Amino acid sequence: MKNRNLYSVTVSLLLALSTVVSAHAGHGVDSDGNSLHHYLTEPLHLGIGIAVIGIVAFIIYKLKQSKTKTVKEK
Repeated sequence: MKNRNLYSVTVSLLLALSTVVSAHAGHGVDSDGNSLHHYLTEPLHLGIGIAVIGIVAFIIYKLKQSKTKTVKEK
């Protein structure tokens, strides 16, 4: 049940974060808004990327922690 709750919270956070992304300077027809450089240097994209990496790392940590507890209990 705990993993299901963790999954639900994670999906909710990811959906909430996706609404933060909005059009901003750099996504016009004549600009380089779809390049890797843009996504790595634009603070809005970079912040969301770091947040997603943090969430994934936290989930992996928690899953490993729960597996360790399960093994110790047996």
